[in-house]
Amino acid sequence: MDFYSAKFRRQRVPSLYLFGKIRQLNIVTVGILLFILASCATQEDSLPMYGGMERNTIPEIKTADEKLIQENTKFYGSRENASAVFVNRGFKLYQEHDLDGAMRRFNQAWILNPNNPEVYWGFASVLHNQGENCESMSMIEKALGFNTYFTGLYPDAGRIIVLCTVSDAQQEPAQKVKNFQRSEKLFGEAVEKDINKGYVYALWATAYYWQEQYEEAWNMVQKSKENGGQVSDQFLSLLSEKMPEPSMK
Repeated sequence: MDFYSAKFRRQRVPSLYLFGKIRQLNIVTVGILLFILASCATQEDSLPMYGGMERNTIPEIKTADEKLIQENTKFYGSRENASAVFVNRGFKLYQEHDLDGAMRRFNQAWILNPNNPEVYWGFASVLHNQGENCESMSMIEKALGFNTYFTGLYPDAGRIIVLCTVSDAQQEPAQKVKNFQRSEKLFGEAVEKDINKGYVYALWATAYYWQEQYEEAWNMVQKSKENGGQVSDQFLSLLSEKMPEPSMK
């Protein structure tokens, strides 16, 4: 792109000194514009799907996206394969608590294949850790909408739905009931389908905790332990404050 202003090209330039000042001004203008573009890109990188940014309208970004697609499709054999690789990288960064890095990878995975349900699961995971519970629920619903089962997806969705429901004061009571029922159904299906049942029960325990159903939460803690799950000491401490652990019968 030619950033040089047409008004400078039309002006007569009487000396090298003046020409040098004009070039300095133009270089500053270029720098400012590039800085603005970079700042916008950085901000949008931290939002799912780049915050709805119309990336095709900015030539530099459009070119970069096309290059990402072309190079990774060639390397991994298909856009679907490439997207899966970037999702895995995103979850690795997520597990390392690098949420910004994870979001960048999930966004790149989305560019490669917007029909990859795990992309939206990734978005939901980052938003969950950022405390954006209802935005997280919106993304996990997109993932569920593909009707493709992944180990760990349903329990994550069940927990996120509960967190959104209990944190959203604007939700109608009837909607809250529906959400809690949906969460229960997801956990129930996960128990039947998931290999890692300990994980399912552990998250189910937290969902009951946020619904203030502490006895049920303890029941799930026990089931999680019976199935090889790990329940954090922090959560057990919080649950114990609400209700002491029941005696084993």
